[in-house]
Amino acid sequence: MKILTLMFLLFSLNAESPLYFIQIKSYSDQAKALEFVKSIESEGIKPLIDIANLKERGIWARVMFGGFKSKKLAEEFVVNNKLKSQFPDLWIKQIPKEKLNLYKFAEESVNSN
Repeated sequence: MKILTLMFLLFSLNAESPLYFIQIKSYSDQAKALEFVKSIESEGIKPLIDIANLKERGIWARVMFGGFKSKKLAEEFVVNNKLKSQFPDLWIKQIPKEKLNLYKFAEESVNSN
């Protein structure tokens, strides 16, 4: 699966506003999420994993990447790289700058579990 070559993943941590991330997959099985992460890491993507407790739906691992300064830039990236055809359920998530430290890169999520 050829996804794309990311020329960024440079989080604009100096930005005052929230950053936008593209969530491309979500798994109830963390092992499957990690398999997917390994497959895209080999293509140069360093994803973030958000572990979310959805109460009655259980714990889900959300796989995302980005660090866009605006939703429009994230949307343009999705269109220009035809990501919707590869990930039809993707969506763009806004994360306030002060909460970024709550998210972990994939390998940090693996090591902490």
